[in-house]
Amino acid sequence: MYTVDTPPASARPDKNAATSTVCARFAGPGFAGQVVELDCAAGTQGRYVVVELETTSLLTLCGVEVYGGGDVSVDAGVNVAVGKPAAQSSECCGGNPERAVSGTPNTHWSAGQCTATNTEATPWWSVDLQDTYDISRVVLYNRVDCCRKY
Repeated sequence: MYTVDTPPASARPDKNAATSTVCARFAGPGFAGQVVELDCAAGTQGRYVVVELETTSLLTLCGVEVYGGGDVSVDAGVNVAVGKPAAQSSECCGGNPERAVSGTPNTHWSAGQCTATNTEATPWWSVDLQDTYDISRVVLYNRVDCCRKY
């Protein structure tokens, strides 16, 4: 999971860019229904938060929460990702990227809160926070009824 300052488009974001910051790594894969809380490295800042798999797989997320670092612009307990624009490397099965930032994670596909990419090399998902934030923590919700990949 990392941040970048330029918008991801149809091309994979560049986590090695000079303006990129790695927040945290999760060894994964996660198990069905798992909630993973990633504490970001001190000083993590960014506008675009990117979740990326470093393998060939599908990526499904049933909720993503991004918490500010307690700087003057946002309280540390505020999920700054709610309702913000999202993008992903591809879309499978109606799992559009905005589903993950509804603010009400639900780990069942039928609830309409899960995203899904196609099975592909290095799938990614991203949220545009619409401003640069200090980021302290990111929480990922995994699907409980299938496809435990993130």
